[in-house]
Amino acid sequence: MHEQATRAGISRQCQWKSRNMIRRLSSRYAPVAYGIIQAAVTTGVASAIATSRVTAMSVAWMADWLATWAMAWAAMLPVVVLAAPLIKRLVQAITIGHGAASNA
Repeated sequence: MHEQATRAGISRQCQWKSRNMIRRLSSRYAPVAYGIIQAAVTTGVASAIATSRVTAMSVAWMADWLATWAMAWAAMLPVVVLAAPLIKRLVQAITIGHGAASNA
């Protein structure tokens, strides 16, 4: 009985460790990770719409879309990552935070 309990405990430990073994980025890379994902989603949607306007939905459409998306993502990634801090500061400059008194 003790042997089974020990095996079960080891099994649970192995499962717990395997779930937590996924490598994660440091939070200091959060803005870059956000930019990568945001650029991928935005350019994916925009290029799908643009490609569907010039190519009928088919296997060829998928190839055309992937090529267009890859080109758009490569072009937009540095723009998104570099512009994000500037946009954040601009938004902070033109908005009022919670708890701030309004002049209106």
